[in-house]
Amino acid sequence: MYKHTHRLFITVTKQFNSSVLLNTANIVNNNLLMTASPVISKISLNAFTCNIITKCFCTKTTFAEFEDEFDENSQKNPSVQVQREIQAEAQKKLDKLLALDVENKTFFNVIELEIDLLRQSGAKVPSTIRPTHWLQILKIKSQNRRRLYLEFLWINEIKKLNDKLKRRENTLSKQALILKKINEESHHLRYGLNNNTMFHRVYRTKMSHFFNSKLISAMMFGEKLVFDCGFESHMTTTEISSCAKQFMFSFGKNRENIDPFDIILCNIDLKGELIKRIYSFLPTMNEPGFPLTYTTKSYLELFPKKDLIYLTPHTNNVMSNFIPDKIYIIGAIVDKAHSKPLTLAKAKEEGIQIAKFPLDNYLDFNSGSNKSLNINHCTDIMLSIKNTNKWEEALKFVPTRKIITNNYDYNRTQNFNDIKNVEPKFRSGHASQLSDAAYNKLKSLRFNQK
Repeated sequence: MYKHTHRLFITVTKQFNSSVLLNTANIVNNNLLMTASPVISKISLNAFTCNIITKCFCTKTTFAEFEDEFDENSQKNPSVQVQREIQAEAQKKLDKLLALDVENKTFFNVIELEIDLLRQSGAKVPSTIRPTHWLQILKIKSQNRRRLYLEFLWINEIKKLNDKLKRRENTLSKQALILKKINEESHHLRYGLNNNTMFHRVYRTKMSHFFNSKLISAMMFGEKLVFDCGFESHMTTTEISSCAKQFMFSFGKNRENIDPFDIILCNIDLKGELIKRIYSFLPTMNEPGFPLTYTTKSYLELFPKKDLIYLTPHTNNVMSNFIPDKIYIIGAIVDKAHSKPLTLAKAKEEGIQIAKFPLDNYLDFNSGSNKSLNINHCTDIMLSIKNTNKWEEALKFVPTRKIITNNYDYNRTQNFNDIKNVEPKFRSGHASQLSDAAYNKLKSLRFNQK
């Protein structure tokens, strides 16, 4: 078998090189072989093909075993356990949905046939579809939107496979480096990692304990920052997922800050989708020692009303500075399709003091730009204003796409080249051939009449 291995390399490499863009799967040794990236050059393609085929034939291991190797290493990972629980619950919902309604069962069979046809035609379709994805697909009635969603799942699947390949490659390279150092080192002492050193290695678990200790200290002595999670009914499934991800970023930035807040999630529905998404991002949040507080109670039940300030962009009351004795509330809501003043209405209904960031005093927004910021951006601004008490530093976290920049100051070379290209037409009287923007720009400038 090993005698003609090089012929197998040449044959399969020719088949792969016939197309640079690979969207389909190939069968090697009766196992599914997925490409490592949607776009692969011929050089990297040859290396990838030889590596995988050598692993399949020469070492008598399959690509499925290669993929399962990382699954075995992640058995103790809390994130894997949480994802399995989520998928098991979604499978129960899917089975119940298909058993109760015959129309849903028929629609499910039609979609299965549609996905098989797309996969056979070489479309970008994932190899496996999870129960959570099936629940989302059954809600999509448009065939074009289903195709786009399947392409999105395919891209995520390719990214995960790339990550597994990179981790495997990094592990092998590290092991090879360690063996090389062991073979080359002499009897003298060598300082540095993997050798004799006077310092202890700082592991990620130690850093995690250190960050958690700061959050525990903030829970006892620090300022409070409340996230109002009572807007879940006003968000779609995609917006709920985005809200949970933004909160994850907020928690991470606050955790690594030198003086973090004590974050409290209020008005949260323990059976809702938002807490499930947050739990998937933070699988250890239910452990007793995890430094995060979430409750179904309202902030009015936990704190005096006079100490609360609700942050909302739909008000004229500008926040001048940070008051340590006050408790600030951020609405945990993502409204991409419509920007309704829900936080303002809720704060007025409850009689809570309201305020907004002084964005207009320091920034110039583009026309049509929404002044509503993401949850993680609001958290970054609150951390910065608490530590520095300077709005110039705090408002650097506002996305630059929303702000007008002075092109003449920041892009002077490009601006000069544009004017240089259209200036002869302006001087020769052919300004009518220019666009209105270029004409107004040139008309406002003074040219050297040489």
